[in-house]
Amino acid sequence: PLRQGLGVRAAGGCPPVENVLWGQGKREDCQQLNAAVFQELDQQLPGKPLILINRLTAYALGDASNMIPDAASSPMVYFSRKPKTADADFLAEFREHYLESTCKLAQKRVVYALLPVPDLPVDVPKAMGKALMRNLPADISITLEAYHARHDFARNLMQEAAQKCGIKLLDPMPHLCDTQHCYGSRAGFPLYVDDDHLSMHGNRLLMPLFAPIFQGSPDISGVKE
Repeated sequence: PLRQGLGVRAAGGCPPVENVLWGQGKREDCQQLNAAVFQELDQQLPGKPLILINRLTAYALGDASNMIPDAASSPMVYFSRKPKTADADFLAEFREHYLESTCKLAQKRVVYALLPVPDLPVDVPKAMGKALMRNLPADISITLEAYHARHDFARNLMQEAAQKCGIKLLDPMPHLCDTQHCYGSRAGFPLYVDDDHLSMHGNRLLMPLFAPIFQGSPDISGVKE
């Protein structure tokens, strides 16, 4: 059993939500992750704080391709039915299951959750490289309006969970955005390894966001997508 340090359980594209089904078919890695979170965590790490890091927007609305005009994108997960688009009925069902699952986790431990990291409509390093080869400006960004259009459903849902069951929200926006833009690169360095996963350079910008959690809390368990 973990006695000191950070325990991490991770699986790509797997929201920690009970009764979820995956659009790509049966996902044993996701089932194992959710079993670890909802069934094993209380026995293995009773009462220890939990950090949730996942792409809640992508699970509900589809991948970042829906930032591109006319690009169709289906939700990555579903519950009672598999929708082609994130219609009102699906989003209501997603909200219900997310709140129920997240509040269940928060009953016996402090839960921290990272609010959505900006998605970019391009693969940042590739786009920067192509721009540099053509002697064009290489820095990548989106407007603040584009960020909110993409992520406000998830942000509002997580804020609802914070009000309902006391989870603590970690907001990356002050570290990746200003009053007008969210940045995929800074001073010529890509902050992402693709369009939605931060690079080591980008990850370091979020260190001040996580540092207070670890001060005085040597035992932290983490779950990420």
